[in-house]
Formats: sequence, C-alpha cells, structure tokens
Amino acid sequence: MHWADEKAENALRDKGRENVVASGISPSGPIHYGNFREILTADLLNKAINDQDGDSKLIWVLDDYDPLRKVYPFLDSDYEKHVGKPLSKIPDPEGCHESYAEHYTSQFVDALSDLGIEPAIHKASKMYKKGEYTEEIVKALKNRSKIKKIIEEVTNRTISENWLPIKPICQDCKNVSTTEAKDYEGKKVYYECECGYNGEADIRNGEAKLPWRVDWPARWKILGVTVEPFGKDHAADGGSYDTGKRIAKEIYDYEPPYPVVYEQIALKGEGEMSSSEGITLTPAKMLEFFPSEIIRYIIVRKKPNRHIELDTGYGMLHLMDDFKEVEDAYYEEGEKEKSRIYELSLPEKNPRDSKPPQPPFKHLVNATQLVDNLDSIKSILKRTGHWDDEYEDTWLNNRIKLIRNWLDWFAPEDMKFEVKENLPDKVEKLSKKQKKFLGKLADLLEENDYNDEQLNNKIFNTFQDMDMEAREAFESIYLALLGRDSGPRAAWFILSLDTGFVINRFREASKVN
Repeated sequence: MHWADEKAENALRDKGRENVVASGISPSGPIHYGNFREILTADLLNKAINDQDGDSKLIWVLDDYDPLRKVYPFLDSDYEKHVGKPLSKIPDPEGCHESYAEHYTSQFVDALSDLGIEPAIHKASKMYKKGEYTEEIVKALKNRSKIKKIIEEVTNRTISENWLPIKPICQDCKNVSTTEAKDYEGKKVYYECECGYNGEADIRNGEAKLPWRVDWPARWKILGVTVEPFGKDHAADGGSYDTGKRIAKEIYDYEPPYPVVYEQIALKGEGEMSSSEGITLTPAKMLEFFPSEIIRYIIVRKKPNRHIELDTGYGMLHLMDDFKEVEDAYYEEGEKEKSRIYELSLPEKNPRDSKPPQPPFKHLVNATQLVDNLDSIKSILKRTGHWDDEYEDTWLNNRIKLIRNWLDWFAPEDMKFEVKENLPDKVEKLSKKQKKFLGKLADLLEENDYNDEQLNNKIFNTFQDMDMEAREAFESIYLALLGRDSGPRAAWFILSLDTGFVINRFREASKVN
C-alpha cells in the first residue's frame, strides 16, 4: 500500500467519510519546492481519501496576514520600514502586484494548476476582514487564562500575567509585531504600540489577528479541517501542534486534524531550501526544465518522514530512469505500489490508455545537442528504435524545450558536447594504433549499414582484434568528433550523425601526422 493510501485509510477511520484536507503557507518570500511538499502531500491525501470512497476537499490557506519578520537577502534595505507589517499590506518589491504577499503567491498558484493541484484558496487577510475569525477571537479572549496555562505547560515558558491572545494592527505605523493588547471590551481591543500610538482595534474587520499558536486551532474550527500535513518544526515537542491540539479541544471543543508530518527538502550542495537564506528553487522554475510528473514523483515516491535531497544535475538522469520503471509497472500490470506511485505522480486525473513515448532520457539529451530541429531529432530516435510515427510531436517538442533549459542551467559539463565542424586540434595526441583503428572504422561504415547493436559489436571486435584497450578505442572516436576524451555511447552517437561526415572525419583523423 502506498503511504498516501495508508494514511487516507487511517484518516477515514479516525475522522469519518467527510474530510477537509488543509495546507497553508506564509508568503514571506519565494515559495520554493520545500514548501511545495506540504501542498502536494495534502493533494495526495485528498486524492487517496476520495479514491477510498471518501468525500474530501482540498483547501490552501494563505497566511498573508503574518508580519514580515526581517529584511531578507533578496530585499532592498528600504524594506526595513516594513518589518512587522502584515505581508498583505506591504508593497510588491518588483511593483507588479498589489502587495508583497500577492507577488510571491501568484507565480506559485499558477504552477499549482500546471501540476494538477487545484485547492480552494482562503486568504487569512480576507478571513479576518470578513469577520470569519470573530467568534473564535472572542472565545480566545474570554479563555485567555486557560490558553496561557496550556502554552506554559506545553512549552515550559512563562507568559506575562496580563497577556491577551490577540495582536492588534497599529492604526498609525501599521505594524502588528510592535503592539501589545492591554484590555478588551466586547469586540474592541485596546492596545499600545512601540511607536507611541494608543488605540483600539475592532476584531470584526481585521484590525487585529490571533497569534499563530491560537490562530492555527481557531482556523481548524472555522474551516472544518480534519486532515493536515505540516513540517517537523511544528511537530516538535512543545511545538505549535502540541499547543494547537489542546487549544482546539479545550477552548474550541474541536478535535484536531489527523496529522501528517513531513521532512524538509534540500538542494544538493546548498542545504535545506529556505527563502530567508536564499536557497530556493520554485515549482514554477522547475516546470521550465522538469516534466510536471517528475516534479510530483520526487515527493510521491518518498514517505513524508523521509528527507529529500534534490539533485538537478546527474540526479535528473536517475529520476527519469526510475520513473520509467513505475510507468512500466502501471502499463504492464507490474508491482502494485509502483503502479500507484505512477498514478499519483501524474498531474492529470487519469493516465492515458496507452503507454506514452519512452525514449531514453540520455538519448534525448544527446539528440538535442546533435541537431536543432524536431524532424532531425525524430529521425535520430527512429534510427535507434525509440520513436514511432504514432507518437505526438507535442510531447517531444515539450521534452526538447525542457532539456535545452536543463542543459543551459544544470547539466554536468561532461554531459554537454558539440560536434566539431573541423578536425579538432586534439587529434594530434592520437597514437598510431588509434589512428589505424579509426581508419578501420571508416572502412566498416563504408561497407555496410548497421543498427545500434551491430555497430557496437563491430567496434568491440575491431579494437579487440587490434589488441587495444577499450579506453584507447573510444577515446579516439570522441577526440575525432568532439575534441575531448569522452562522449555519448559510441555506436548510438556515430549512427546519429551523417554517415558520410563520420567516414570523412575518421579518415582525416587517421592521416594526421
């Protein structure tokens, strides 16, 4: 059983048939792939619950009423004056959206659609301004002593005797981090701000917000949340889930959601993804070089409590090979868990009736570097038995576009190559035996047409008959064509090029003094 199905089964047992699966994010900066793990996990749980005859819906809460906590590395120093203000009330750093929050949310939301995730979106700023939190705020204020006791018992920290579980937004400086609630009466909260302003906030129209440890359980009650994934920081002993579940039960008379704790995602060579540290790779950017199903697959195949290190270089090759295995399992009725991984990795609701094209990723990478147009790439794939006229050109066009971006941005240097128009200078290092070997290869290519396997056998037989090391033989091929010691699989590479060109190049290289 796939982990999503197992947890869905548990959720259905604990929470009943009707469920609301929630995810949330504070858009304090670029919403990266580490953040994406939460909403995809929620999407998988939602799908798995519905697949088991549950009645579930997916929601995403945008915490755009959270304050800007500091001037992050990607911001101008001028943003110091906005620290402490709600993200929805801060200007967009690039001036293209209505607010800071909207700027970092819009691109992510667009990417969600491309990745097959379509949640109902709830903006915290609108929820507060529309009065959706009013009843729960009143309840929190009336039970402030109980909430204070819960937080102190769970976190082992001391809270001021006069503490109120509410953070007014200063009407003067617009800051929510520098205010302190002093008293309340009905729907009014009286506060002081470090800027020197004293005022009153109406809790019915978004002039104040609950602190996170109270906001979270209040939200569960307001939105009817029954299942929610969240990061290990919230799940730590004394963390916000520990306080939240007690506040939910003891203050709001609400059962906390079924929890699914997930680990972080790191970028290989850089560390765990973090907007504040500038270690980010957004799903929108990934869609420019990763197929959408692979972006999902990276997370789908790992249990939530497993750490993921994303390798955009060589890791891309392994991912594509691994994904082919789960695709084969689905269409060939193989291992059930692999088949399920494939289903859950697809952004579309249902897999296509017949298996999609599966040209080896390395072949596509190499073909894309050999020629620059679709028809030529198709010809190369056909000659090596990896393309059929029934396949869709749109599929191949999309893959070519992604591969070209990957080559430009992330491909390891030894994966890149360029066939030299003229004989490379490095052929001068060829030994006499290597030159003779190239001459023999030219003769073989002139005598017959070969398929990939036949030519590969001829190459091996030739250098073995000459008592050559394999390294010497292949080095001579790559030096003659690329001007370097290594390259793509030799037989495939040779057959992908114009035969006359290869024959002439090998003969030319064999005669170098």
